[in-house]
Amino acid sequence: MAGNRQPLGIELVRRGIVGQDDIAKAIEYQEENPKEKLGDILYKLRAANPDKLLSAIGDILEEKTIMLSLDMIKIKVSNYISIDTAKEDLAVPFEIDNGVIKVCFASTSNKSQVEAVRLLMLNKGLVMEKYITFKEKILNVLTKLSDISTDSIDTEANRNRYNR
Repeated sequence: MAGNRQPLGIELVRRGIVGQDDIAKAIEYQEENPKEKLGDILYKLRAANPDKLLSAIGDILEEKTIMLSLDMIKIKVSNYISIDTAKEDLAVPFEIDNGVIKVCFASTSNKSQVEAVRLLMLNKGLVMEKYITFKEKILNVLTKLSDISTDSIDTEANRNRYNR
């Protein structure tokens, strides 16, 4: 299906996930925000049930999906990718299972970006399994991870300061 697939909006309407009006609103929004992807816009506009929308997008794009949240992260992300790199690539590794690291991306359309993350994981001796989610979900998780990292740095600095 990937080779001759319809545009995402048409396919989502055909599957009954969103209506023509939703696509029209999303395209209007996209004209003012050209870097935003249609799926992310539909999510922001609450055009459909987020789980059904993400699942349909994953099915259309032939990608695994996950509605990523902080509590789903079973590893220390910074052991595998710097928070800065994660923000740049909009990628969050979230779990390891039998030498396979699961990494969630906001988009897998930038193949060189995905490949760079895959090589980082390979360098750690891990095979990457990719997932997608909404950009807002990735940004949310990365913001919370940044806050946690900053808190722990501050705590360690404070402890060192008082233990001299």
